[in-house]
Amino acid sequence: MIKVLQAGMQLSTRSSDCWSAHILSAMDGLTQLYIFKWKLQNCEPIPFCRRPQGETLEVPDTLF
Repeated sequence: MIKVLQAGMQLSTRSSDCWSAHILSAMDGLTQLYIFKWKLQNCEPIPFCRRPQGETLEVPDTLF
């Protein structure tokens, strides 16, 4: 999986039509954009949601 991600990152520098270029483009406007892009380009996990340890996510009953 890492090799696919690395290849996609290399391709994104040459083509705006590849999946990795679309992901990088979609990140525009995010707070701390440079961190997300750096982590993606270096194949590191990206923490999209931070929740204190032990805290659960409440899901409304109306969704079911």
